[in-house]
Amino acid sequence: LVVALTNFAVVGAMGWLYDQIRYVRLLGIVHVILWTPLFVYLLRRAWRGEMGLVFRVVMWLFVVSLAISLAFDYIDVVRYLLGERARMI
Repeated sequence: LVVALTNFAVVGAMGWLYDQIRYVRLLGIVHVILWTPLFVYLLRRAWRGEMGLVFRVVMWLFVVSLAISLAFDYIDVVRYLLGERARMI
């Protein structure tokens, strides 16, 4: 439920921000703001291991993929803030 609600918020915020600034590196800020708390929450849940093995494996796969995605988003946002403001398309 938490993942679904976060992703609904991401879709809405990303659509709005895209309409404002188009396709620039700053778009990653939506993921940074909304997915970072989700990442921390899921990491804590996965670390505690309060669920069955299959669900725990799925949770860890999701946490790892989210961490990789967030790394790209953080890099893009920092690059934008450092002056790389050209459109990406």
